[in-house]
Amino acid sequence: MNIDPNRIEAKITPRTKAILPVHFAGRACEMDAICDIAQRHNLKIIEDCAHAIETEYHDNVDHPLSLYAATKKANELMAHSYAALYRIPCDVGIDIRDFDLRVRLAGVYRHVALCDAHHLPLASESFQTIFSVSVLEHIPDVQPVLAEAVRVLRPGGVFALTVPLAKLGSMWAVPRALRAVGLGAAGKLYADRLNSTFSHINLWTPERWSELLAGLGMQIEVCREIVSPRATAIYDMWLPTALPSQAMRLLTKKRFVYRPPGMTDFLARRFASLVNDEETEGSNLFLVARKP
Repeated sequence: MNIDPNRIEAKITPRTKAILPVHFAGRACEMDAICDIAQRHNLKIIEDCAHAIETEYHDNVDHPLSLYAATKKANELMAHSYAALYRIPCDVGIDIRDFDLRVRLAGVYRHVALCDAHHLPLASESFQTIFSVSVLEHIPDVQPVLAEAVRVLRPGGVFALTVPLAKLGSMWAVPRALRAVGLGAAGKLYADRLNSTFSHINLWTPERWSELLAGLGMQIEVCREIVSPRATAIYDMWLPTALPSQAMRLLTKKRFVYRPPGMTDFLARRFASLVNDEETEGSNLFLVARKP
């Protein structure tokens, strides 16, 4: 099902700019051969890695698919998708709240653990990859949590995280509108209140997050801002639609999300450009660090 390296060169024309291998269903493309071809023809490589999470390459059982070394041969971009279609269960998911463990999505985690991330009940060097998606900003005294993550990573393992940044509040729609009419103080009050509601404790700069991980011996491989100011403002405008779900969560201890027929497709078409636009500034941080 994957691209055949033996047939690539016959397809290359003067207009060809890149090779786009798609790793499918956990099976990796022959990247060594593809990188050699790209080098010979001075082409970029754009990988679709949506199906490649935890994929092994050339029987390397200690390291899931991670082809950064290929950048020595050719310029390479790897893209991952976390849509439900591509969901591969994580080995372990942790949470400090029993309720959130009980309402977890089926099939997302093979195992779950009720624990405090300051003291993980996990063996050292037992995981190849750790994901933290908009979690670390909520945790008081986050430095020991980062140290625990580094402890349980194997050498060569990757810690990938996203967090909102200090400038998040200034990019929300309401503060921007209030600043435009000379009510900056009211906009800051709104942002502070919303951050408090969301329990945003650690709203820092990219430099500070990088320094924290580098101080633990991690090598920073990716550090870039994501979620453009326009996307952040639209997110703020849509926040009221989450109120019924949150109310039901408090009343029934269950997550309830109502999506009118066709609404998901409509929103995807309407806002796809916000996701696809290249961001030069963002309200959130995407950071990838590797353990030496």
